[in-house]
Amino acid sequence: MKTIACVNVDLPTIDEIIDYGDDTSLRDYDIIIFEPVIPEYERIEFSGGGSCIGVDGTRDFLRTTSHWARELQDALLAGKTVFVVLSPYEEDRAATGSQMKPQKQRIYTAEKINNYATIPVKVNLRNSRGKKVIVKNPTFKMLHEITKEIMEYRVVFENIDEMQSVFNAKDGASIGGILHSKIWTGHLVFLPYFDFYGDEFTEPTDKVDDAWNEKAIRLSHGLVGQLVAIDRALKGAVEATPLPEWLNKFES
Repeated sequence: MKTIACVNVDLPTIDEIIDYGDDTSLRDYDIIIFEPVIPEYERIEFSGGGSCIGVDGTRDFLRTTSHWARELQDALLAGKTVFVVLSPYEEDRAATGSQMKPQKQRIYTAEKINNYATIPVKVNLRNSRGKKVIVKNPTFKMLHEITKEIMEYRVVFENIDEMQSVFNAKDGASIGGILHSKIWTGHLVFLPYFDFYGDEFTEPTDKVDDAWNEKAIRLSHGLVGQLVAIDRALKGAVEATPLPEWLNKFES
């Protein structure tokens, strides 16, 4: 059985949900699902307007970013499949130090950061949002069929020289694909954005107010099943599996 880890991605049927701030290793897992984020940190507010992440937050972000970049690279070198959920591209300013000037004015030095710094290759993205997703690779058609209710694109690729485009927007812009590299034997797969945050996926119970409901669990089972099938297909084992009978009933 394939072992799956989710980093910053919350799937109802996956127990191994890893927070960005954790130092967890990915060595124990066969498939990784990763969403690039900038966590919330304490901010420094400037008297003239604007703000930046505080020095402690910057230190934590750089540490964890380095950790995940290394872990993702090692996973790909080991022949594993890494699915990246393409969240919106974010930039921020992060303080790296400060000094006290005359009249007790503190001056901060800062650097620009972004949420895609964890990805072990440089990707050129710009934010663009839409629901029309066109699948170009038949291996991914069933994944889209199952997840089309929750899938949309939040970014488009501006440079795809080394990437096989799998998902396109209506105008032909690439919104997801497989990045190939001579460095690793694994597969880096970029997927259009999806999540289970809608109210239609939770219901109150005696213990909690927002437990996953049957719809969320079935949809998650189908999604995870297709990611496993894609992993096998990319490794040449089998073609992507057909839509299960219970999911046919679910779709209806």
